[in-house]
Amino acid sequence: MSVEAREELKRQEQALAEAAEGSLEQAKAQVALGITWGQLGQARRSVGLFERAWTTRQKELGPQSDEAITTGLNLATALRLDKRPREAFEVAERLLKVTPSSHAERV
Repeated sequence: MSVEAREELKRQEQALAEAAEGSLEQAKAQVALGITWGQLGQARRSVGLFERAWTTRQKELGPQSDEAITTGLNLATALRLDKRPREAFEVAERLLKVTPSSHAERV
C-alpha cells in the first residue's frame, strides 16, 4: 500500500472516530472509508461500513434519498466484489422497491 493510501486511510479513520454514533457525519465517513477500501481491493472491509452508512442514511434521510440509494448501490457492489452475489441481488431488489422510477436505471 502506498504512503498516500495509508495517509488517506488514517485521515478517514480519524474522521470516523470523531463522528457521533449513528450521525450523518459518521455515515459520510463510513462511505468514504468503504470506497477507499474498495479501491484498494478490500471489498470485504467495505461491506460493514456501507451497511451501517446505508442504515443511517435511510433512517435520517429516507430510503428514497439520493444518498441512501447511492450507499445501497455501493453496498451491492461491495457484496458482489466480495463474491456474495445473492446478498448483492437482495440489496438491489430492496433498492428497486424504493427507488423512484426516474432513477431506476441506476439500480
